[in-house]
Amino acid sequence: MKRRTALAALAAGSGSAALGVVPPGPATAGPAGAPLRPYRLRVDGLADPLGIDDTAPRLSWWLAGDGTDRRQTGYQVRAASTEAGLSAPDLWDSGRVESADSTQVGYRGSTLHSRDRVCWQVRVWDEAGRVGDWSDAACFELGLLSAEDWTARWITHPDWLPVPTDTPLPLLARQFRAGTVRRARLYLTGVGIYHATLNGQPVTDAVLEPPNTDYAARVVYACHDVTGMIRDGANTLAVRLGNGTFNVPDTPDRYRKYVGVQGPPKLLAQLEIDGETIGTDTRWRTTLGPTTFATWYGGEDHDARREPAGWQRPGADLSGWRAAVITGPQAADTALTARRCPPIRAVDTVAAVAITQPKPGTHVFDLGVNIAGWEELRVAGPAGTEVTILPGERLGPDGLVDQGTMIAGGATSPPIVDHYTLAGHGTEVWHPQFCYHGMRYLQVTGLPAEPDRSMLRGIVLRTDNEPAGEFGSSSDLYDGVHRIIDRSVQGNMFSVPTDCPDREKLGWLEETHLNFATLNRNYDIAAWFAEFLRTVREAQEDTGLVPDIAPQYAHFSGGSHDEPNWGSAIILAALATWRSYGDDRVLSDNYPAMRRYLDYLSGRASGDLLDYGLGDWGELGQNTPTGVAASYGYLRAARGLAEVATALGEKDDAARYGRLADRIAAAFDTRYRDGHRYANGTQAADAFALDAGVVPAAERAAVLDHLIGQIRAFGNHLTVGEIALPAVFRALAAGGRDDVVADVLATTGDPSYGYQLVCGATSLTEYWDGPTAYGSQNHWMLGAIEEWLHTRVGGLAAAGGSVGYHDLLIAPVPVGDLTSAHVRYHTPYGPAGAEWSRRGHEFRLTATVPVGTTALLVAPPGVTAVRPPRGARRDGDGWRVGSGEWTLTATSRSTAPRPGPVQLAINGPRTEVPVLGDEPITADFRLHNLGTHAATVVPRVSVTDGFTARVTRRRVRIAGRETVTVRVTATRTDPGAKAGTLRLSAGGTTTAVPLAQTDDWVRLATMESSSDHNGSAASYTNDGVTDSAYWHNGVGGWNDGTSRQFPDTLTARWSHPVALHRVVVYTLDSARYPASRFGLRDYDVQVADGARWRTVASVRGNTAGHVESTFATVRTTALRLSITDTNDHGYSRVLELAAYST
Repeated sequence: MKRRTALAALAAGSGSAALGVVPPGPATAGPAGAPLRPYRLRVDGLADPLGIDDTAPRLSWWLAGDGTDRRQTGYQVRAASTEAGLSAPDLWDSGRVESADSTQVGYRGSTLHSRDRVCWQVRVWDEAGRVGDWSDAACFELGLLSAEDWTARWITHPDWLPVPTDTPLPLLARQFRAGTVRRARLYLTGVGIYHATLNGQPVTDAVLEPPNTDYAARVVYACHDVTGMIRDGANTLAVRLGNGTFNVPDTPDRYRKYVGVQGPPKLLAQLEIDGETIGTDTRWRTTLGPTTFATWYGGEDHDARREPAGWQRPGADLSGWRAAVITGPQAADTALTARRCPPIRAVDTVAAVAITQPKPGTHVFDLGVNIAGWEELRVAGPAGTEVTILPGERLGPDGLVDQGTMIAGGATSPPIVDHYTLAGHGTEVWHPQFCYHGMRYLQVTGLPAEPDRSMLRGIVLRTDNEPAGEFGSSSDLYDGVHRIIDRSVQGNMFSVPTDCPDREKLGWLEETHLNFATLNRNYDIAAWFAEFLRTVREAQEDTGLVPDIAPQYAHFSGGSHDEPNWGSAIILAALATWRSYGDDRVLSDNYPAMRRYLDYLSGRASGDLLDYGLGDWGELGQNTPTGVAASYGYLRAARGLAEVATALGEKDDAARYGRLADRIAAAFDTRYRDGHRYANGTQAADAFALDAGVVPAAERAAVLDHLIGQIRAFGNHLTVGEIALPAVFRALAAGGRDDVVADVLATTGDPSYGYQLVCGATSLTEYWDGPTAYGSQNHWMLGAIEEWLHTRVGGLAAAGGSVGYHDLLIAPVPVGDLTSAHVRYHTPYGPAGAEWSRRGHEFRLTATVPVGTTALLVAPPGVTAVRPPRGARRDGDGWRVGSGEWTLTATSRSTAPRPGPVQLAINGPRTEVPVLGDEPITADFRLHNLGTHAATVVPRVSVTDGFTARVTRRRVRIAGRETVTVRVTATRTDPGAKAGTLRLSAGGTTTAVPLAQTDDWVRLATMESSSDHNGSAASYTNDGVTDSAYWHNGVGGWNDGTSRQFPDTLTARWSHPVALHRVVVYTLDSARYPASRFGLRDYDVQVADGARWRTVASVRGNTAGHVESTFATVRTTALRLSITDTNDHGYSRVLELAAYST
């Protein structure tokens, strides 16, 4: 992979340099005690921003200085119109300001106006009163601050008025002449998407511009310095327009999440050259271009034969083009605002690692990793050749792309697809420009020649937020989980935080606060989130409701429109942003919207509780009462707003919201506490109560024990969804039970994080068992473990009550078999880090603390003879230190684990292995190499008395991050042995599975179906699980894939004839999904009779969840259900099929 950013260094290096920021040489190389020197100057969190509209921006800098306990005691900022003028600043000289502030320092110079350029630098005084050198200069420039600054008009192609459905997208161009240029700026925007060039060269490396907003309320423009791009003589400014989210037409033959056509694609551009202005108007020429189709969801079609020759370069003949027509903004009061955060850029390229040909003429390229971005095609062939590219996140059994993870409802049509028609001029290179895809696989047809891997590559796109964090450990499992979470974050870090890069591409709000740390401990999102929160408040409705998505391009209903844990992002995401970065403007700007939203929730409450919404979304079985999750969100919103009010000095509001939070907590405890559990005792219900602080102190230990008991009872698996997931981790950590979190993380069976790795996930999936079931394969909603990895395993956190990481808590918790971990984070004050190791009985912790901050170093539990660093001061349970690098050592009571030569995850069958008479006993184990290097292991098997067992492979070579299946065969030697345990060991890892006697022949069958809904395979129906409690999106049973199309069939086959007399069908039946509404209604039980099927029993008008049919004993090699109707008249759903001889 080749990366434009510093991401590649994260894995290879350490410290701030690995994150792409190097302190200035003189400060680090100077003598001990040298004065402090500022570096990494930022304006509103951005480096040298161009065209901002903040006339009083906040300034910040980091400080370099050797030694320890370094701090700033004063600063001086000077600002001038030019860098050369800084020695005699004409805009601002602050003089010496007695202050330790190096972040959120307001510009207080001369009043700034449109187009003003400001160069600035800073120097500081240190703890000894010495002043250091001036920093290097940084600059920022104002954009167009008022509507009067704009003389350009919105323009489009005349054929796009009114909006057509099948017209190619416009090209627009303006030819002009220029002389010697001293300064040129291009102020540019468009809707939905524009791509601009000047004399054939892109004016920016930003893509998919402008960012998504409510286009009627606000459109974002960008400013580009094009001084060096304008030639002396003829020039051409050229723009392509696309639909983006501005136009999502009804396209029955291509996937779309929603339908929303807002108007024609249009352009607003203003080029200013030394006081002369060239704006969009009727002098621009336009034609219909080579992009014949482009939608945000369904893909893009490009006919290269339609590309006008040389149209983007000076001298092109545009005489046959038409004059552009004037149109208007989306609304009379649409605001034009400057970009205030990094744009989307191409940050990486990914080469294909393999090509397969699952059928003649169809090739599938494997990129090796699931990304969000563009495919880039490099092809040569005859004009008119059409290449079709179908992106996908995973493959079906036939080796073809399966888009069921990418399309709403798990459907596979209409598809997401791109088409490229060759112009026939040598080697042609193309990628989409007006949409993007989530993808690992690219299914290609129509290639003019046999492909090689250079023909297609992936281009990774994301908002170009700077990398800000790093995590690593001695555990390949922990590192692997971190890696797939980071990939899912990258895949959804676009102009708004999305939840998946294909099916939705929408700004669902709940993740932005529930998983805030997953974002901000890995990337600098200060400017991005400040801008996004503006979009959220713009989406607020007149009632005060904050909808679940922002911008609200689609108006959904029910909990998908109004959900407390989604809407409260206006409070909780803003609060988290302030806590992390210290910018109080995210609180004050959004405070009126926060108050209106909490008032809205209070208006919907009854007895200080809420009882509506989506519940704990993604919970297995969705068994936790909706009101528990809703009231949890309501309580967090009230407490959050009380904290916001306190920070803003709104004392009366703070007291009022604090009292409201106390009432909600009391009502929650009264309504839901049931002994030592809450509500119906699910993991989620207990976690909500513990995390929200509603459990009385005397009951906390007992409720925590109940939560742990529920986790243990489920085999250290979690059943919670995305709302309760952060609460579970916080509750366990707060209770000192990080060992339970470690046990959860160590589990690699279904459902778990490790299961995703074992099943080949390269990015986090939407649901726990995503690689083998329903849902997006690039979704970060389950990424909450990331905070635990950084703050508990790595041990670097903000101290309680600290704002902007001014005070740190460094308290790692070594768990399980970990022998080391490191974490680094770019705080607003500079790079911080923690690195620990244990070897033998020695524990060693090294901490890096930025200048101007403090840290509390805390030794982990189970150590003695702590040796704090020299100069540290005892403070409660730890030792207080200032800036610098510090090392603490201690003696551990236990000996550190010895790492093995290879780290494997071994998964056995999902459920117990069936034993039936003298039938062969087989069990497939999946061995996954968690490391990056190939390993050879020797599988060894053991089994309890009454059985013998052997492995079919004596030595197994497993490539890095790959999975190999090993089959174990067993024989019952004692007919009286009805149960046992089968164990497989390899590479120091052992997995055990139970053996259990059964009389159910279907347990030994091979299952087939007429169709499968995405992830709801027929194989779930002979695993012995008959409980509907954990049905979720079909997981746990079979769901056919053809709604309202009957008959559907579910078939069991055997390798030899078996005697059958009784069949039991378990259809879906739970409190949430009763059989009377969702179960099988009419079906026939049929057996194979030679080449035909013979009906042996029929069921009609069924409303029960458990149906038994008996018939005269038959011998057959196959049994099937032929289903002709269901109670919802839509899908067939079966949890389990069983068949017996008696």
